[in-house]
Amino acid sequence: MRRLIFFSFVVAIFVALATAAKCIAAAYAWDYKLTFLAVLVFVSTLASIALAWQRHHLRRSLLSLSVDQVDDLAEEYDEVKYAFPSVGISALRNTVLAGVTCISGPIIPLMVLPLYLVQTWIKPEPPVLQPAALVLGFVLAWLWWSVGVSIWRRWAARRGLLPGEIQFHGERVKLLWPNGHFFERTEWANLFARLPSGDV
Repeated sequence: MRRLIFFSFVVAIFVALATAAKCIAAAYAWDYKLTFLAVLVFVSTLASIALAWQRHHLRRSLLSLSVDQVDDLAEEYDEVKYAFPSVGISALRNTVLAGVTCISGPIIPLMVLPLYLVQTWIKPEPPVLQPAALVLGFVLAWLWWSVGVSIWRRWAARRGLLPGEIQFHGERVKLLWPNGHFFERTEWANLFARLPSGDV
């Protein structure tokens, strides 16, 4: 039931944003698709700013509590446990930003590159190579992510982040899948960890 409510809420938000974009585009004679994209980017930016402010406010509120109260809350909530990272706020921010930039950034270009090359260089008629190019792009992007997050985890650990911090903040920025998730098992390091030691 909760999932149904959540998905209904998400659909309602998109419908409201699409309606707002349609009204704005009609009022200013703008292209609807570009206006809708601009509205999505604007709302996403506002949501990110609100979330960053909320985290900042949480840290300030936690500073006013006693150590015992913070420890009790940290046992229950990961957000509290990792509000004060072991490496400092700026080092954590730079580590997470490096992961998002270097791993998530190239994924879309890698997914569309094979299709782009097929369309511009080969131009097959009928278009039989396009599905294969899409599959190849997906495989390349997944390999990039799989190897990249394994390297990022090790690098973040060398910078002083604890394993729980790495997992929590990686999930927070959609860089990592939750522990035990099927896709989390496809990380390069996890694939090799499951092989017998004689096969590596």
